[in-house]
Amino acid sequence: MKPFRVITIALLSALAPALRADIDLPTREVNGKTFYVYEVPAKQTIYSITRTYGITREELIRFNPQVEDGLRAGDVLLLPKGETESTESKELTEVAEEPAPKPAPKPEPEPEPEPEPEPEPEPQPAPEPEPAPQAAPQPEAAEAESLNVAVMLPFMLESENMTRAAENHTEFYRGMLLAVDSLAPKADVSVNLYAYDTEGLASRTLTELRNPEFLTMDYIIAPPDSLSIEEIASVADAGDAAVINLFAVKNDAQLRHESVVQGNIPHDAMYARAIAAFCDQYKDRNVLLLKATDIPSDKAAFAEALRAALVREGIPYETLEFAGKLSAEDLATLPVKDYVFVPEGSSREMLMKILPSLLEYTVNNPTARQSMFGYPEWVILRGDLKDKLHRLHTVIYSRFSTDLDGYNVARVKRSYSAAYGKELPEAVPNTALLGFDTMAWLISAFTQGLTEPFEGVQNTFKIVELPDAGDVNNALYFITFQPSGMVEAKAL
Repeated sequence: MKPFRVITIALLSALAPALRADIDLPTREVNGKTFYVYEVPAKQTIYSITRTYGITREELIRFNPQVEDGLRAGDVLLLPKGETESTESKELTEVAEEPAPKPAPKPEPEPEPEPEPEPEPEPQPAPEPEPAPQAAPQPEAAEAESLNVAVMLPFMLESENMTRAAENHTEFYRGMLLAVDSLAPKADVSVNLYAYDTEGLASRTLTELRNPEFLTMDYIIAPPDSLSIEEIASVADAGDAAVINLFAVKNDAQLRHESVVQGNIPHDAMYARAIAAFCDQYKDRNVLLLKATDIPSDKAAFAEALRAALVREGIPYETLEFAGKLSAEDLATLPVKDYVFVPEGSSREMLMKILPSLLEYTVNNPTARQSMFGYPEWVILRGDLKDKLHRLHTVIYSRFSTDLDGYNVARVKRSYSAAYGKELPEAVPNTALLGFDTMAWLISAFTQGLTEPFEGVQNTFKIVELPDAGDVNNALYFITFQPSGMVEAKAL
């Protein structure tokens, strides 16, 4: 297991193009080779240099070995002009340190004859010198703050067959790199990003935790297995690092460790927030709960909690039970009212049973407001089923937004395509966007504080501190499928 500099090469070096031919930089001949000479400005990263000038990270370090331990403003780098060749490390060290050739001195003019010396005057005592005026002290330039982030995920780089989970973790990491390159300079934050391949083994995680560099971390992205999270948290509790758990949704280590931040709203809290927002949005509607008696109800717990809240808030509701498909006759007995339909199941089978009759009912009663409320499982629906959600003005609750066509997502898509030479995957949720939002949030949290709300392009972070425990993300979305075909995501 090796840190960021090696893993970055493994994941990204194949994507770097050849050195650009339109570089406008001075050149220098060193040991018979021609190099561009580049002085590093403030807040520049190795990654941005490789992307700007089309050179791989390996080549940059090969010709400038001094930057392997970090890049500093004012460093002078040599970028190879034309094709590069393998060079011994001794020669490269000499290349990196050889000073620029000095211009030849101008010829001195012929000396004029010296005049006869005049008699020296009697020496006079020198007057006391006046004290020189002191220059006002200049403030030293403030260095960019340094943010250290460790990413400990099972990338499975040594595995012959890349799993889907490992591909998702790689996409997450790529999204983090995009955020570092585009957002860190604007925030005046220098980011040191370290990645470790845990290979899905808690023993690998434990081995890396013995590395002294973990004492310098500000944030640690934890792998998805609970045993590893416990090991990391045990180390982080004694220091200042926050352990970010994004991939083990049901893990509750934040209840036992002050260092742990659960990046997803827990199940019970999600139900409570969704129901509270439901009661606020539909307080002037009649709620109709739809219960199929012939299939298991996977949302029975939600329905019972909703009923209790409706009673407390004084919102009228009814329960309509049916077997087989919901029929027009089942709905014909209802008085014409403004309804919000809530099925007690999220399965595709449940939707197939209820959608045709609900759509017919709304067409036959155009004067009444009708809509449907549902569940996170529906965010992945496509085609005819998604179209029916739009026609019913459906609202669902979800931990993440699903609008892949929004303006901010489009900007990340363009950056992703330029950096990696391929299109952003259309998966929902999108792990590259999760990586981008996570890194953007951590940069913001580093300067503004962890509990400062942050809304990304797909994920929102509203961190709440738990008493005598860790922290938890309390963010939730209401996603509305508008009849116009638009999707609106609102962070609660």
